[in-house]
Amino acid sequence: MKSSADEIILQLVMEETISDQGVLLAKLRERGLTLTQPTLSRRLQRLSIRKVQGRYAHFEPLRNTNRLTFTIDLSPPNLIVIRTSPGFAQALGLKIDQFKLEDVAGTLAGDDTVFVAIRRPQALEELRGRIEVLLEQSV
Repeated sequence: MKSSADEIILQLVMEETISDQGVLLAKLRERGLTLTQPTLSRRLQRLSIRKVQGRYAHFEPLRNTNRLTFTIDLSPPNLIVIRTSPGFAQALGLKIDQFKLEDVAGTLAGDDTVFVAIRRPQALEELRGRIEVLLEQSV
């Protein structure tokens, strides 16, 4: 729960053009709130208020709401295709490279897809299972 001082700071920043902390401190005093400059700085930081293009503005913190999920498909004779949540493919490709599986020739990863090249087509099905188990254990 925000304190009333925090609510007033947010309201001022969102409704008015405030160019520096001195102006904000004066506006707070007009509303009966007396804060020191260091206290105001800490509150601004806690409230995600930053100075942008000469004025203070409130920003919602970015949250990564993506969760890692993946599916593994075979593309015979020698390719495994892993589809994953956006932004996770390169990390999965690196993880597969770190496993140093004997029949894996290499990986190629984009944003949400990893291609795993297999040296021997006979190893395709076995490697699919091994990669799936190893990825599930490391996630």
